[in-house]
Amino acid sequence: MFAVSPGATKFEAAGPDTSDTTCTVVTESATANTKGSWVEFFSSTADDSSWLMMRCGRPSGYSPAMWAADIGIGAASSEEVIVPDVGFCFYGYTEDTHTIQLPISIKAGSRVAIRAQSNVTSGAGLEVALHLLRGQNWFMPGTKAETLNFDSSSSQATTASNPTSANTKGGWVILGTPSFDYRWITLALGNENNAYGSPDDGFLCDIAVGASKTLLVENLYVVQQSSGDLKSPHNYSFPLFCPSGQPLYFRHQTSETDATDRVLWPVLTGVN
Repeated sequence: MFAVSPGATKFEAAGPDTSDTTCTVVTESATANTKGSWVEFFSSTADDSSWLMMRCGRPSGYSPAMWAADIGIGAASSEEVIVPDVGFCFYGYTEDTHTIQLPISIKAGSRVAIRAQSNVTSGAGLEVALHLLRGQNWFMPGTKAETLNFDSSSSQATTASNPTSANTKGGWVILGTPSFDYRWITLALGNENNAYGSPDDGFLCDIAVGASKTLLVENLYVVQQSSGDLKSPHNYSFPLFCPSGQPLYFRHQTSETDATDRVLWPVLTGVN
């Protein structure tokens, strides 16, 4: 659905530090697979916003990790999660930067905070910049979000997609069933939480809906670099309608011949 509006006026940021060109660090809990403390980004938003973009990076040089972040609003210690468990993976390289974009409405005067968890406990944290689009944009923003196929006990996908041979689509993996209609989806992909794999292997990914597996996204092209990491971006967004009560599915194929490195971990966030 499209909305007639006067247009947005500013894409404002919280998190970047212009004194040293870094961003605010959101630190994971000292206990693996447990959310850390909330970190404030906006103490009080200046205007209504209709879109958010979260840019996540991390210091290089430590072990591969799977991550998930919550975005919340509200007073300190009383935050309400408006976007749960947005997933991504890192392999410790400086090119690892993720972009998550969601058409979420946030009212003026809101305090906005972020917290994160990981399957490692290095304490290095994530460097995060949070951008909010002031005013209305061409896409009617949503007010709620949920995440499918995320396992909080491991900080990665509940079910992996694993083709049995190269260059052949694997079987459909169920991501879950929306509890409300989605008008926007974001797909997060990780690849087996390791730093191995052949350089420039391709992946072709499908998303389908309903028992008849009607294709929503066909042959999304993703490439693996020589480090074994998926080349940025690792999060892919689509303004697609997914009806409540109809299960969503994922499958993929790859040119990768190693059985471990063929695996992908898909996590999907839906917004309405």
